[in-house]
Amino acid sequence: MKVLAIMGSPRKNGKGFQIVKKIEDQLKSYSEIDFEYVFLKDLNLELCRGCFQCIVQGEEKCPINDGQKQLEAKMLEANGIIFCSPVYGLNVSGLMKIFIDRFSYNGHHPRFFKQNALFVANTCGMGLKGALNAMKFIAVWGFHVVGEIGIKWPHYKQSEKEQNKNEKLITRASEKLYQNMIIETPKPQTNQVKHYCIMKTMMRSFKNYDKMFPGDLRYWEEKGWLKKETSFFYEAKLTLYQKVLAFFLRSFFRAVMPMMAGN
Repeated sequence: MKVLAIMGSPRKNGKGFQIVKKIEDQLKSYSEIDFEYVFLKDLNLELCRGCFQCIVQGEEKCPINDGQKQLEAKMLEANGIIFCSPVYGLNVSGLMKIFIDRFSYNGHHPRFFKQNALFVANTCGMGLKGALNAMKFIAVWGFHVVGEIGIKWPHYKQSEKEQNKNEKLITRASEKLYQNMIIETPKPQTNQVKHYCIMKTMMRSFKNYDKMFPGDLRYWEEKGWLKKETSFFYEAKLTLYQKVLAFFLRSFFRAVMPMMAGN
């Protein structure tokens, strides 16, 4: 199995790295794991230019040529991906935000269905919720989210109680990531079902969607996701709750979309 850790700190040996190193050690105690770190500071990803070509025409039309595609290939090869960011200004670091911006077309063109995601944020004080919420947007790229951990690690020496609490969080997250990685096909998560239903209904009901976003429509048609009989991104059994939720979401958005489009 392969795990990729995407590190959003400009410091290579900071507290975030030390936390992820503990996760790495824990995972390797269970089984043989190919573990790789990607430090975003080394990639020098350019800022998103906001041209919207990735959505309108397809991500292959992005005018920026840097290490983004190579990183995406690494992500697709991994079984598990750890996204780690320190808290800067009550949010993720600038490096992690640039990464999220550059990969956000995956919200429309999800592809990481075989990958499990774990979100890790660390702070010396406040802001864990803001940073974790920012990273949780990554879930709509197709990931099976196994959890999130926020670690408070102050500059002063931690108490034994704080250390034990952090160790427990790290151990539980590592166990959950490993257990999910050994499952060949993850069960659909309810947020994924919501995402699928909203996107599919929007493309089928929104007037002139094919003219406004031909790249979007082409991607979904090639995947077969717009077929009437298709109920999810991949063949899987939905729970009764997910089926009922999907029915009401489709009904609601079929009614709302024509009004939004001015039909």
